[in-house]
Amino acid sequence: MFFPRLRTHAKWVFVFLAIAFALGFVVFGVGSGTGSFGLGDLFNGSNAKGTSASAADARKKIAEHPKNPAGWHELATASLTSGDLQTAATAFNRYTQLKPKSVGAFSELAGIYQRQAQNLTPSIQTTQSRANALNQNPFLEPQAISPSTKGHPGQPLIGAPVIDSQLASTYNTRLQQLQSKQKGLVTKAESAYRNIARLQPKNAQIQIQLGTLAYNFGDIPAATLAFKRYLVLAPHSPEASLVRKQLKFLGASSQLTPVPKAKHSSG
Repeated sequence: MFFPRLRTHAKWVFVFLAIAFALGFVVFGVGSGTGSFGLGDLFNGSNAKGTSASAADARKKIAEHPKNPAGWHELATASLTSGDLQTAATAFNRYTQLKPKSVGAFSELAGIYQRQAQNLTPSIQTTQSRANALNQNPFLEPQAISPSTKGHPGQPLIGAPVIDSQLASTYNTRLQQLQSKQKGLVTKAESAYRNIARLQPKNAQIQIQLGTLAYNFGDIPAATLAFKRYLVLAPHSPEASLVRKQLKFLGASSQLTPVPKAKHSSG
């Protein structure tokens, strides 16, 4: 596949970017998905009160006061603690609607969506492997018992086994569903990072976070835009030279699969 090969060639550059990404977890609390808002919220007046509340208690508060962000925050953190990522994402999403300037909540959302997307990777790899094995089965392709001649194609020796054909179709459909779901989660994570960037427009670190996420999941256009934005914000940083090299590589990588030039008609 294209993107795994791309990642292999650019691995040395992403040693730094991985470190920068990890630092973002610690310093900014971005994408951590840990239930604590990190340092970002210290600048926005958020606190961690109510993190020990149970999901049941939080739901009662929400039922009584559905527009009170505290209840949604408690439900989100309680769900995150128990490992219920889906409920945590829903609650944090509602919380950001009520508290649209909460950097910490968007950080948590980005982290949750990333974790959900990453959790799908093993299933995607397994399903893809099984689909490929069936798709490459020579018995799935009819074999001719006689050479084809003009107007008389060779007759098939054996048709595709029904069971194998059905399994191949099932795995291919499942693979498409998993890939689509993962893409949707990555898109949501990117959106959360963009909201952080909107709230902290001079925070170059966020662009590294967004760029690394986009790159790791194959969204090269989004990665390119984020890294370019990083250079606008921090053109003289110690890491800027590595980001420039990565951008150069991303630009060159598009030449691996050139688009044929359109033919011009003489008429």
